[in-house]
Amino acid sequence: MLEKELSAESAVALQKSVPRWMYAPFCKLGPPVVVIGMHRSGTSLMAAILALMGAYMGRIGDPQEESKLIIHHTPRNSLIIYTSQKSNGFVPTPKRVRDGYGEDESFRLVNERIFARAGATWDNVDSLIALQDDPQFTKSAVRILQRATFGILRTQYLGAMPKGYEGPWGWKDPRTTFTLRYWLQLFPNAKVLHVRRNPDAVVKSLMRRAESWAARTPHFAPPLHRRVIRALTHPRLAFERFVLRRQLQQSHPKTEEDWRRLYDQYVSEGEKYRALGDRYAEVSYEDLLQTPQEIITAIANFTEIEINEVILRQATGLIIPPETKRW
Repeated sequence: MLEKELSAESAVALQKSVPRWMYAPFCKLGPPVVVIGMHRSGTSLMAAILALMGAYMGRIGDPQEESKLIIHHTPRNSLIIYTSQKSNGFVPTPKRVRDGYGEDESFRLVNERIFARAGATWDNVDSLIALQDDPQFTKSAVRILQRATFGILRTQYLGAMPKGYEGPWGWKDPRTTFTLRYWLQLFPNAKVLHVRRNPDAVVKSLMRRAESWAARTPHFAPPLHRRVIRALTHPRLAFERFVLRRQLQQSHPKTEEDWRRLYDQYVSEGEKYRALGDRYAEVSYEDLLQTPQEIITAIANFTEIEINEVILRQATGLIIPPETKRW
């Protein structure tokens, strides 16, 4: 079941005065639905379910050259439709969701800029936690977000949104668990879905992924002059690869205790937003697998997204049964 909390002993300090300086179309949209939670906890699955329910979650999934199932965005909502034509739509396929990439990259890159400003990465958040409540860092972080609404979020996220869109919208990125306090200064009425999963399952999944990444770590880098040319011609891609290289160069937590500590940090941070009251809900990944229709219906009620039996079946069909899950 979805769990709502009205208070928390250690809650994030919610801002009373909100800076509204940002790209005007964002101000015209309704409050977003923001998915937070620890990596490998099911946040990609949650984002895909929201997309299938009709929320605009950006470009999540794989581009499909030929697919019977595509996302069709209308001014009122995002609809899943069937077609025999070729499409460049981005579909939240089960494999893409299972691999943990059900997110729009523009929000991820913006979050990574805040992490980088604090000298942190997704798996090493100590330095960010130490600076979270620092007034100067907060001011800097909010400015990064405000500028992003005129930059990458305008060109990439809003660029794929239908003109005059008025339906539900949002984004998913586990890093938002730590940057949400800054996003709330732009979107103070946002609704937050905190996805929770059994810590043992999360730790095992993280260890498997770390082993997979280690096996694919590049052993060489392109010559400097090629990297300079690439950075000038494709600055956004160059920035993303720079962040990836930093993460690969830094040692990932190797022990089960390291991963479990990281899990505790993400979960503890997410729980602080219980102070949002009725705008916060926790979703159990295990409950979602066991009783998908019940949980999806509860999510629709929480987000105030209208769904029908067809949408409910489509969203339920995206969930991988417990006996076949590969997370």
